[in-house]
Amino acid sequence: MFADPAVVMINAVNINFPRIGSDSRSSTYQSSDGLRTFSISGSSTKNRSRSVLRLDSRKLETDPFVLSMTRPTSMSAYLVVDTPVDGFYSVPANAQLETTGIVNFANSANLLRILAGER
Repeated sequence: MFADPAVVMINAVNINFPRIGSDSRSSTYQSSDGLRTFSISGSSTKNRSRSVLRLDSRKLETDPFVLSMTRPTSMSAYLVVDTPVDGFYSVPANAQLETTGIVNFANSANLLRILAGER
């Protein structure tokens, strides 16, 4: 089980996420203001195993059409790693190499370009 609280850096600020729930397949953490939830989960079938990291964020922002009003908005970001239950990629270290490659690609200016719609 991961440390409690989990710490996620957002905009160069470490945010603590105390654990608010867990079972044999998942752990859920929430920021003290309740606006962000971070989860780590996994599932498996006969042939595949899936691991998921997910961050859900909510906030109130000014309504662009009625400036005196606010509206709730939200977003989610998640990483899914889907591997076979046996074979080369079933070994965590081998799957880690592939996953680290795509995470490193997204850690650069490339993520901003992707989010802006570049393909």
